[in-house]
Amino acid sequence: MSEETITHLAVNQPRVEALQDTNSLSPVNGDGSGNNLDKIKELLFGVQTREYEKRFARLEERLSRECVSLREETRNQLDAIEQHVRQSIDALAADLKTEQTQRNEALRGLDEGFKTAARSLKKHIDQLEEQTSQRQRELRQQFLEQSKTLDDEIRQKYQEILTILERRTQEIQTEKADRSALASLFRELANRVNNQDIPGNP
Repeated sequence: MSEETITHLAVNQPRVEALQDTNSLSPVNGDGSGNNLDKIKELLFGVQTREYEKRFARLEERLSRECVSLREETRNQLDAIEQHVRQSIDALAADLKTEQTQRNEALRGLDEGFKTAARSLKKHIDQLEEQTSQRQRELRQQFLEQSKTLDDEIRQKYQEILTILERRTQEIQTEKADRSALASLFRELANRVNNQDIPGNP
């Protein structure tokens, strides 16, 4: 209760008490006494009641405006928060997409690098195998050629020795060579064998 209301009641209190005393002394006349009481109440409290009603109306209007303003401010803040969250999510999604793209490109680069290295290694191995096979074929051919040459030379030497033996045998038979002639023959044969150059020997 405000100070103004208390003052108003204190000022009008004697009048209220006097009216109450008057009403207690006067006879009750039904509707007339009720009307008098309403008039008294109107005189005492009517102005103050209307003032309170005006104040309550202004307060209610103010509260209504503040509620509307608060609701609008809250809605704006929620919209701003929602927009900020949406922008943050979009930025995060874009960053994740960019990172995923970069990783995929890096993986593709690594895969291509591995494939290139594997192809290069396979090519090098194939070249080594081809070179090894070629070298083996060349060595085999050289060995065959040298073997054939050695066989030919051995056969030729054998034929030469056989010819010499036949010739010397005929000479011995015709000339009836003595022991010294036979020794000379074997020495000659030995010298020929020792002095022949056989391929592969130093």
